[in-house]
Amino acid sequence: MTQQEIQSIVAQVVTRCLQKQEGPQQMCAVWNEIPAEASARHVHLTRESVEALFGKGAALTKRRDLSQKGEFLSEQRVRVVTPKGELSNVAVLGPERSAVQVELSRSDCRVLGIQAPVRLSGNLSGAADVYLIGPNGMVQADGSAIVAKAHIHLPPDEAVRRGLHDGQLVSVRMESSRPLTFEGIEIRVKDSFTPALHIDLDEANACALDSQTRAIILSGEREPLPIFPGKQTQEAKKEPVEIPKLVTEQVARCLTAQCQGSLILSRKTILTPSAMDVFRQSGICIERE
Repeated sequence: MTQQEIQSIVAQVVTRCLQKQEGPQQMCAVWNEIPAEASARHVHLTRESVEALFGKGAALTKRRDLSQKGEFLSEQRVRVVTPKGELSNVAVLGPERSAVQVELSRSDCRVLGIQAPVRLSGNLSGAADVYLIGPNGMVQADGSAIVAKAHIHLPPDEAVRRGLHDGQLVSVRMESSRPLTFEGIEIRVKDSFTPALHIDLDEANACALDSQTRAIILSGEREPLPIFPGKQTQEAKKEPVEIPKLVTEQVARCLTAQCQGSLILSRKTILTPSAMDVFRQSGICIERE
């Protein structure tokens, strides 16, 4: 066995150990990554509309919980209909709300022949008109259809730690087989929220979202947010980056998203062979302190 093969095996073992110790959510939080989720077309219903569509006394039946606390996918389905088109088997999410809301993608709107505005959930200003049809009746849902605006859910402590606030607009870099950067992503902060980026299926397809995709929050100026509060970026101040003593492939990928050109590391920092490959492929020049 060659020295290179031994180093590769050691690097893989250490990486697995680090992942077990820190966990994927903690790693994401440290390096400004955010779990990304694609939201397919769905509807939110009121108590009155649930009974109109599924029968008097009907209630939404939970199929499974969603990532946001208290929200769930129900067993019920409806048809979304307009004079120009129809979408069948559309999911109904719970719990019930105070207003009917239909969340679609731009592609869905073309099928239905409507012009729905891009809005955050709960903002139905200028929303389009559709009909909802269930097994027991129909609801004329005027002013209910929107194209959901991409957004990021954060609980207050996470927002503070990341230096973000409710209503802030940021850019998010999607690192995938079709990398791109989404701009104008709104931060939403609430106690019950779980950290997550929500995009619709059109956006998910545009960046080829899959389980390997990494979503990295950038500032509004499309510059990386500081990794550690109070630290300046390397471009502004040439100092060693405060990172773990062992740089694995996963850590290296996070660093390439934060730095450009060169990266100054302590002489005591150990780089695994796979991490060196990541820096080399990204054009990052490694300098030692």
